[in-house]
Amino acid sequence: MSCRLQRLLPSHVGKMRVLTFWNHGFRLAYMKIIFLLASAGLIWWIVRTLRNSRPSTSKPKIKNMVSCDYCGLHVPEDECIRQNGHNYCSREHAQKDSG
Repeated sequence: MSCRLQRLLPSHVGKMRVLTFWNHGFRLAYMKIIFLLASAGLIWWIVRTLRNSRPSTSKPKIKNMVSCDYCGLHVPEDECIRQNGHNYCSREHAQKDSG
């Protein structure tokens, strides 16, 4: 800059450019940090969701099945109706077979 131009411009104009650039650099750094944190959070959430959605490896309990002495339908042993040593799928079948 020429001496004449420097006298016309206020003394803080050159410093403003430096401060504006400096603040802009900080804003970019903060934006990068926020972007990286958001990306890491998204990746963590996706991995956690995929881990929880896997089918369980534990085997389901197998129940003993018995057949109804009236109709032959197989029902779990703990749900059947027992009467006089016979297994039935419902009370109606127990009544019909005994009566």
